[in-house]
Amino acid sequence: MVPNKYKTAGTLTLVAGIYNLVMGLVLGGFLFLYIGMLAVITFGLGCVGYVCMVFPLLQLITGVIEIVVGFKVQSGEMMPNAKSFSILGIVVAAMGMQIVPALLEIFSLMQMNDDEVVAWLEAGDNTINA
Repeated sequence: MVPNKYKTAGTLTLVAGIYNLVMGLVLGGFLFLYIGMLAVITFGLGCVGYVCMVFPLLQLITGVIEIVVGFKVQSGEMMPNAKSFSILGIVVAAMGMQIVPALLEIFSLMQMNDDEVVAWLEAGDNTINA
C-alpha cells in the first residue's frame, strides 16, 4: 500500500515543476526579446547576452523533469531516485532565487524522508491502493 506522504510528495513536486515550467517560459521569453532588441540597438554587440539564456533553459528542463517525476510519484509508482530530482529542483530554484519552488521541493523532500516512506521504498512493495 502506497503511503499518503509519498503521494503528497508527488503532488508537491508536480506543482513545483509546473511553476518552474511557466516561469522558465515567461523569463526566457522576456529575456529573449530584451536581448534581441539590445542586439539590434548595439548593432550586434548585444548578442553576448544570449549566454544568460542558460538560466531559463535550466528552469524549463527542471520543470519538465519534475512534472514527469511528480506524475509518477503521485500515481504511486515506486521511484527510489525521486529524492535526487527534489534536490535538483532545490538547486535550480536557489540559482534562480525563487522561493516558491524551493519551498515546495523542501517540503517534498521532507515527505519522502519520512520513516514510513523510506521503509516502503526499501521493502519494494509496489502495490497501489485503490
